[in-house]
Amino acid sequence: EEDLAMIAAQQYYIEYSSELSVERLFNLLPSYIPDYCLATSDKALDRWGQLVVQAYKKSYYLKEKIAALRVKEDVVGYAKFKWPLLFSRFYEAYRNSGKFYEAYRNSGKFC
Repeated sequence: EEDLAMIAAQQYYIEYSSELSVERLFNLLPSYIPDYCLATSDKALDRWGQLVVQAYKKSYYLKEKIAALRVKEDVVGYAKFKWPLLFSRFYEAYRNSGKFYEAYRNSGKFC
């Protein structure tokens, strides 16, 4: 949850810089947070809004007025560190029959 709130806060900062409008944020939350997270309860939107606002207010990029491009780079760097297999070029190969192999990677079938 903290990771997702942090990424949502970074997305908001990238789009709107340092001005936080809670009303705008709450309208944008469905595009920032996956549906399965918002469907858990009636108060899920409020809860996620609070988490994102907290992450936004304590963020380094807000305090140091970091450029949006740098924040984008940080999102990618964090994602590569946190979910390395999604950025991997490794394949899983299975012998189908005879000389033929099927190769799979995180984005689907490759061969």
